Amino acid sequence: MEQPLGGINERIELWESLVEESRLDEVYKTRLRELLGKAKDADFDTDKSRDDWVYFTVHQIADITNEAAKNGADESITKALFENLREDVWSFWKELRS
Repeated sequence: MEQPLGGINERIELWESLVEESRLDEVYKTRLRELLGKAKDADFDTDKSRDDWVYFTVHQIADITNEAAKNGADESITKALFENLREDVWSFWKELRS
């Protein structure tokens, strides 16, 4: 039986607010919101699928923020956004594992 990823919807709202408050171009904000939103109401049947989601998501956040920096976004903004999102995604993963 598949288990919902407890608390993900509330956490996604937090992550989306971090994205919205950033000074990134809308194209990157949209990509980040779409990435983070993929887990909304999703079911994950094993710890491995949760782990895969977390690793994939952190990797994609890095790719998107790096691309934004390469295309002219302020690197301090992209770095801060990446670090904030990464840290909270990992914190959420740790909460799920405990």
